[in-house]
Amino acid sequence: METTIGNGNSSLLRFIVPTSNLEYVRNIAANRLATSGSEWCDIFAKHNSGTYNNQWMVLDYKKFRPGRQLEDNLLWALEQLPGYVQSADVTDVLRGQSYWPSYNTPYFEKIFNLSGGPEAVAKFGDWFSYNMTPRARIFRRDHHKVQDMNSMRKLMRYNNYTKDPLSACNCTPPYSAENAISARSDLNPADGVYPFASLGHRAHGSTDMKLTNSSLFTRLEFVAVGGPTYESVPPFQWSTSGFKDKHQTNIKDSLTSGNSPLSFTIGNTKGNKRNHFPLVAVHNNYFCFANNAPAFLVARVVTL
Repeated sequence: METTIGNGNSSLLRFIVPTSNLEYVRNIAANRLATSGSEWCDIFAKHNSGTYNNQWMVLDYKKFRPGRQLEDNLLWALEQLPGYVQSADVTDVLRGQSYWPSYNTPYFEKIFNLSGGPEAVAKFGDWFSYNMTPRARIFRRDHHKVQDMNSMRKLMRYNNYTKDPLSACNCTPPYSAENAISARSDLNPADGVYPFASLGHRAHGSTDMKLTNSSLFTRLEFVAVGGPTYESVPPFQWSTSGFKDKHQTNIKDSLTSGNSPLSFTIGNTKGNKRNHFPLVAVHNNYFCFANNAPAFLVARVVTL
């Protein structure tokens, strides 16, 4: 599992190796060969291409026993930049704060510094820091609310950017839909004023949520919710997104005679009782549109 980390240090670009093994190849190899978190990190770190740089989290469920003290090496984290990879057992962090968040910002100090993190903080402020970026603060404030699968789903799909003070910014309007656990930057007005592009109107945000627990994992199953979040914000629609002329799939904004808006939600509309059609990932091999889809989709992980 990963979140992508940016690299603002152009001097590292000379360490990119286009003839090396790309990220997805090393990911597959590590998944199939490793028997522990440390082994996964060692295998993945070999032949670093320096492309698609991420923070990876490797959870070894063999070491997890519900209700017992967390064993060392349960959770490993790895971060990659061109020319450099760092990894460590971070189970102690999980013990200390009861959760491990990941939000596209390097955890390891050396990776943070090498990627240009201090310069970004000096120029733009805490949004680029590890501990004070909005998603870090939201996780820190709300993680205690997670008591079961449903409350975890709510946290991971959370976006209440017009009312949450942690979504505020020095912008016009004074908040950004980027500053939420489940970002929806399409909701930011195109004529808004923002100190940097990440806070503004763009085709960017969360498109799905995958969730498992120790019980589901024993059956190699997980729960997925497809489509941009919509519980506290308007559902995504091409016609209102500002990007309907830019997508390449020729998806129209209506499915029946121009009367039924294609909204990426689940369930029925209240007004005309027509179904919304969510995009849901059944598993890693294909996608589908689901009519009358359940709020959750249970998918089986296919192992080779």
